[in-house]
Amino acid sequence: RADEGTSYSIVVHGEERDATGDFILNLRKPPANGICDTSLELFPNEGISSGSLVQACQEDLLLGCASLLEAPGVWYTVLGTGNLMNARLSGVVCEQQSRLTSQISVFEGVDCSDLQCTEAIQGGCQTDLFETSVRWFSSVNETYYLYVQSSTTTVFNLTVKDILPDRPDVCTNATKLDGVGATVWGSTLSAAPDDLGSCSNSSDFYASTCNTGTDFATDVTILTGDCENFGCVDATTVSCDGKRSITYWSTLPDETYLIYVNGNDNTEPSSGRFNLTIGEGVQGAVNDFCPSAIELGIPSRSEGATVDATSDKVAFCENEMNDAPGVWYSTRGNGNLLTASLCGDSTDYDTRIYIFTGTCGSLRCIVSNDDFCASKSEVTWESEPDEVYYILVSGFGSSVGNFEISIFEDA
Repeated sequence: RADEGTSYSIVVHGEERDATGDFILNLRKPPANGICDTSLELFPNEGISSGSLVQACQEDLLLGCASLLEAPGVWYTVLGTGNLMNARLSGVVCEQQSRLTSQISVFEGVDCSDLQCTEAIQGGCQTDLFETSVRWFSSVNETYYLYVQSSTTTVFNLTVKDILPDRPDVCTNATKLDGVGATVWGSTLSAAPDDLGSCSNSSDFYASTCNTGTDFATDVTILTGDCENFGCVDATTVSCDGKRSITYWSTLPDETYLIYVNGNDNTEPSSGRFNLTIGEGVQGAVNDFCPSAIELGIPSRSEGATVDATSDKVAFCENEMNDAPGVWYSTRGNGNLLTASLCGDSTDYDTRIYIFTGTCGSLRCIVSNDDFCASKSEVTWESEPDEVYYILVSGFGSSVGNFEISIFEDA
């Protein structure tokens, strides 16, 4: 940003030391909301806002959103309402047909110097006009920063809406799910408590909040009957990481089941947003979740796979968690240097490995690795006698595959 009244010198030179030639230098003033600090404020449900990318520049953002387009962009802000929100980009005149031409990225943070990606969506021109939208769960009075980019147009329309669906926090407003494979996003924020009693024991289908997007300690209860006269179905509920949960139950043909998601009063936080999946059989790999970690001896060698696993978002590590599925192991320290290696010949994908201490409900990452032997991973750490260490085998990006894990003392 250029300060008023300050003189600046501009040096133009070739990329190579002796490179020379003619050039044209353009100085331009970006639009009013061309940088984050001068974002324009939008208000939900107040109609369409017209925007312009004329003279806009491209921000150099490395903030974890989907691959940001190499395209100019402008900034907006909107205050969260606690509901699902939708930002819709429309009215884009497509000057050329392309698969990826525009993007809306949503960030949150204390200010423009502390932004973290919340959600992003990309789209392209398949017809003469183009539109796309991005949705995210908002927190009350949280400021969200919207970055709008396009490589094919200079004008657009932007609409931000507060989505207010029927709240399924009472039985009569229950959201209908389409059976096995159904996934729904929801929130228990501001929901009223319900007294259902207790349920237990059985399996065949499952209802799981053990998915990326669940951010609080959940309980999942299965009921049958109607909203005036319902009863518990025998079901088995297990925790996948000390917080999120999965409930198994046996189904009857043509029976309608009520699925109640609520917070666990004994674990904080006890309300928040969740991602609920309905499935058949057993979800994921045997050691898909931390509490079902397979114990490994010292020394030992085992083979495994992450193909049927789900993704894990746990404690922060040097190698940031991503959406790659992972499986869990544990080993007990002996006071010596220990190594966990995925460098064996049976490992056939781009791996990551993480080592934790603590409990499954409160993990602390002590070491992690991405590429140690080509694209395979290996870590070494100094163990404490009888300390239990949890090992998460995952992948880079969204990679999955087969692996060979070896635990041994470092010579």
